[in-house]
Amino acid sequence: MAGRSSSKKEIEDFRKLLSETETTVRELREDVLILKQRLVEPHRRGRWIKNRSNVLNVLTLLVVISGALFQVWLNRPVVDFQLAAPTSSNYYYTYPPDPLPPPPVQFYFKVQNTGQTDITLDVVIAAVNATVSNAEEGAFNQTATERIFVSARTESDGTFYARVNYTVTSFNVRIFSVSLVGSPDWLTTVVDYARTYNPINALALVWVRQPPQEYQGYHTATFALQT
Repeated sequence: MAGRSSSKKEIEDFRKLLSETETTVRELREDVLILKQRLVEPHRRGRWIKNRSNVLNVLTLLVVISGALFQVWLNRPVVDFQLAAPTSSNYYYTYPPDPLPPPPVQFYFKVQNTGQTDITLDVVIAAVNATVSNAEEGAFNQTATERIFVSARTESDGTFYARVNYTVTSFNVRIFSVSLVGSPDWLTTVVDYARTYNPINALALVWVRQPPQEYQGYHTATFALQT
């Protein structure tokens, strides 16, 4: 019985050794294949680079891409913008209030496109101590949005209005955002995305309350434009 047990154990040990040997041989083969691949790849790349046709194709592609990007840059919209107001932009309010509220004060978003491509913008104006609208009759809210189309090499403007509560000491309006509106033409949209924005002069308009005046029982609140 002892002899049989010893033979059985020897067989199991032999099978185990054989299995480990097969695993080691397989791993060695994999390592050899990996090493061979690393040695061959540089030669392949070298042969590809030495092929003049391949090099010329790459250079031609780079020249075409660079030329296209340069043309986009040359033809992009160049947008100069600011806020402006007419000279008679002071805001007057009488109290006790008149039966009709005073008309809102008017101001503009002025924009000039000195570039070679048309552009459409969504302009958002925000107000502090006031409400704004892109229409004289309202509706008035804390922000107002207007879509403005600006042809190449032309000027344009968007008209906005502001209302104020006469109890405040000052109010102001400012440019909250200027964002691009994509063109139906895909190529024009690509060119528009290369646009250049140049904020100039006033990006905010501030009105400050002046000393009150009284006439026939009415007080006049005057807000004078400071910028």
